[in-house]
Amino acid sequence: MRYIVGVGNYSMFDDSIGIRVVEHIFENGLDKDFEAVELSSSILNLMTYFTPDTEGIVIVDSCKAITTPGEHTFFTMDEIVSKKKVINFSTHEGDVTKVISMAQELANHIPPIKFMGIGVEQIREGFGVSSSLEKNIPSYALSAIEQLKSL
Repeated sequence: MRYIVGVGNYSMFDDSIGIRVVEHIFENGLDKDFEAVELSSSILNLMTYFTPDTEGIVIVDSCKAITTPGEHTFFTMDEIVSKKKVINFSTHEGDVTKVISMAQELANHIPPIKFMGIGVEQIREGFGVSSSLEKNIPSYALSAIEQLKSL
């Protein structure tokens, strides 16, 4: 099985873009040969997909390192360094790269993983996304699907 996983926080505006891409996939029936998964509530649940049956994962998330709002790119775990300071690792606070590293340390099967980072305009309290991101949600979904096919 292959997965597109949307992560983020609904209540932090553009940080919800990964979740909204997955919602678009659901709403439009685009999840034909893969499963779309929304992990806003607990990023630790990502570990349940690290099984020998998993052929590949694309993780969609906001990315502050991309300075042009709405722009997106793909990268691997080896190409990033997390600078997020996680004081207490819990189900409500986490970092995707830390979850993957923890799974590696626990000798879990780690399938091929690609990250889709989307440049944000605003990370602030509030629901919704910036118009520069919202108008691109359909193209983000198609890009994530194409990337998943290549894994």
